[in-house]
Amino acid sequence: MPPMTEDMWKDTAAKFEQRANFPHCFGAIDGKYIRNIKPSGTGSQHFNYKHYFSIVLLPIVDSNYKFVYVDIGSFGKDSDSTIFKNSTFWNLLQKNELNIPESCPILNTNINADYVFVVDEAISLSQHVLRPYEGRNLTKNKRISSIHLYVLRTSEQEDCKISRGPGPLVPTNFLLFPVTPIF
Repeated sequence: MPPMTEDMWKDTAAKFEQRANFPHCFGAIDGKYIRNIKPSGTGSQHFNYKHYFSIVLLPIVDSNYKFVYVDIGSFGKDSDSTIFKNSTFWNLLQKNELNIPESCPILNTNINADYVFVVDEAISLSQHVLRPYEGRNLTKNKRISSIHLYVLRTSEQEDCKISRGPGPLVPTNFLLFPVTPIF
């Protein structure tokens, strides 16, 4: 993974604005369940709400359909929010160690805004995490904003399809072998 510098983030945000007309956005975050056969001795840790055993891939994808960050291997039973909050990325984000640029005016406006990652409703809001509005009785502006965030997140979902090519990402069932550290 390349070093996360302020220039890298600004370049990523500029590309998002150019391609998606959404300023100050770094990427989309969403968990993907990868089906597997139940690892022995794990009980129901890998059993997810979709009723199969899995591990979770939690990528952050930029506007070029490239992974900026990937957390893989969390238990299938864990929610996206739990996985995100337990990730090294979240810890670095909370400690302000990602070199994220300071908030600044959006181009051609007087609106000062933070740089953000877009997520679905499963992940909670924070200074640099933006999610759609909840509920059905939204104002027109809130509804449009939520649709725009949905479209941005779709880029992340499409990346998982693009990166795997034709056919499934992994076989329907595969074995996860326990790894014993040798140090």
